[in-house]
Amino acid sequence: MNVPTTRTRRPRWWLTPTTMFVLGAGLIVASAIGGSYGAMPGEIVIVIGATVLFAVLGRRSRSDIGAIMGGSPDERQVGIELRATAAAGIVLVIILIIGTMVELALGHSGQPWVSLGAAFGVLYLGFIFLFRRR
Repeated sequence: MNVPTTRTRRPRWWLTPTTMFVLGAGLIVASAIGGSYGAMPGEIVIVIGATVLFAVLGRRSRSDIGAIMGGSPDERQVGIELRATAAAGIVLVIILIIGTMVELALGHSGQPWVSLGAAFGVLYLGFIFLFRRR
């Protein structure tokens, strides 16, 4: 009788740091195209720092942050990540609403805040529909 083994699949370590590096490089290129050369040293430091921080924290799989980033979280750590994501989303919505109010109070159209808030609302409803069907 063969007993099935459960194997935890860990994400490849190179995927997230590479993504961070590529997106950071895109930010640097966009700044160069826009002529914002003064911001580039700070962007380079942030990209490298974030990538190193991810690698250092991700190696400590016993810590909550390491387990979540490293791909082997337990139920409690998954709950922490879910609550952190929800809290960040709520704060982002509050920022979008306040930004819209400030722009409208200044006599402007409310952009880009209105469009970002609308995009959030459409995505939120779409994900409710998607997750409800599972």
